[in-house]
Amino acid sequence: MKITDRSHHVQDPRLGGATPVEPGTPHPPEPDAPEGDRVDVSDAARRLAALALAAPADDPERAARVAELQKAVADGTYVADPEATARKLLLELASEPRK
Repeated sequence: MKITDRSHHVQDPRLGGATPVEPGTPHPPEPDAPEGDRVDVSDAARRLAALALAAPADDPERAARVAELQKAVADGTYVADPEATARKLLLELASEPRK
């Protein structure tokens, strides 16, 4: 099956496209949704969405750093530092409140 072959797609008017959801905003269930069908967004996903919205999109320093990283990845010259990554992840986990 080709990716462009749409003959196997379900034709449902509710599937018109992605609708952005603000973090922490509950989405009311569809009135005709069967009982028991639902999607829950985790607290981590909500926090990530909030961070994405809070990140300054027009920060020129960040844009330059992202462009630099994209070029390094594209050129094959990017080298990840696993120790620094692990250190930052552990520091972030240690700073999160316990549930």
